[in-house]
Amino acid sequence: MKRLAYVLSLLSQLTLIPLQSSGVERESGQGAPVAPGVAASRAAHVSAAPKNPLALWYRRPAQRWLEALPIGNGRIGVMVFGGIGTERLALNESTFWAGAPSDSHEHPESAAAFNDIRALFKAGRYKEAQPLIGKMLGRQMNYGTSLPAGDLILDQGTLKDNIRDYRRELDLDQGIARVSFESQGIRFTREILASHPDGVLAVRLTANQPGSIHVTTRYSGWNYPWSSTPVPGSKDTLVINAQALETKHSDGRCGTRLKGLIRVVPDGGTLTTFTNGAVQVMGA
Repeated sequence: MKRLAYVLSLLSQLTLIPLQSSGVERESGQGAPVAPGVAASRAAHVSAAPKNPLALWYRRPAQRWLEALPIGNGRIGVMVFGGIGTERLALNESTFWAGAPSDSHEHPESAAAFNDIRALFKAGRYKEAQPLIGKMLGRQMNYGTSLPAGDLILDQGTLKDNIRDYRRELDLDQGIARVSFESQGIRFTREILASHPDGVLAVRLTANQPGSIHVTTRYSGWNYPWSSTPVPGSKDTLVINAQALETKHSDGRCGTRLKGLIRVVPDGGTLTTFTNGAVQVMGA
């Protein structure tokens, strides 16, 4: 069995200087909808339930973030969407925050407001207490907020038609997310896990026919300042940089910086690294 492995490591450090929504249908069990493009009858071509009873499983890719499958190690995590032609892995890192620390976030009138609010509540005068609650919440200033860390995109654009036996699952025993389906008579599987001892996210792509895996890997930092470039002298590793900037909860100029490495380890095939920050593997 040929395979393709990815290793992603994210590091973040603080800097204080400027630097879809559709209704959820029932997806698992009998009568669940199959993935878009699946050319199958609901007899032989629909995926069966996993043998492990401690598994969340679905017969279609996630259509929104809340439907994706979570994997994490306490510091870095990913939401697995399970797309067929394009896999989106939405990344997260626990310290990727906009804004900056400050000794001025605490409201100077909060202690007095607390006593007044408690007295008004006891008297049943809730509307009078409402304007004082803002003083208990601190001052917004440049506090910031936690932000997503961008997306890792796996583009397998040739896998669009004649898809059948699709299944997306989260194995709760092993802590592994899997996406598997059949295309043109070939079985493709993706496995995603987050290692706590190693501090990495790992993705493995396999196919039951050698030379069948063709994939382009890239990073997207959304609307944040970000870059993705090949590591000098390396043919298989990208370095990504991003900064957590936003203007709703902070001034848009301060936030933690993120630096990550994406390494592609193919088993066979040809590997090409592009200057635009993508790595392509053909025939692994």
